Amino acid sequence: MAKTNFTKAEEALAGALQKLSVEQLLEQTSSTNKEKRSVILKLLQLELRKLQKHDAEFYKNLNFKNKELESYLAEPEKIKDEDWKKIVELKQKVEQKVKEIDSKSNNEDIVNAERHKHINKRFNVNEKWLPLK
Repeated sequence: MAKTNFTKAEEALAGALQKLSVEQLLEQTSSTNKEKRSVILKLLQLELRKLQKHDAEFYKNLNFKNKELESYLAEPEKIKDEDWKKIVELKQKVEQKVKEIDSKSNNEDIVNAERHKHINKRFNVNEKWLPLK
């Protein structure tokens, strides 16, 4: 019997748990502005990393340097209102693009693409070694 590859399910679960933990952190934070800003900046950094892996061109077109984000993370209380508006707009763009990426990776589309890849291919046969975790 063939072994089942659960890496996609594990990645989806890890992503959902990470999102849940970030939401819990947002709820637990006090009403101070700098703490909320630092949590939002960390979430933005995570989403930017995900976006950089999937769509490098969009990441380059954002005109936002990673060093700027790190400097904002180091001192969130020194962020000016203009910079914060820029960060909020960037976060909205990134969230929208991440949602588009997630919606594109529909399981049925992936299965159909693999079926058309090779007509005579046997199912559930690993083509490569899976990495050890």
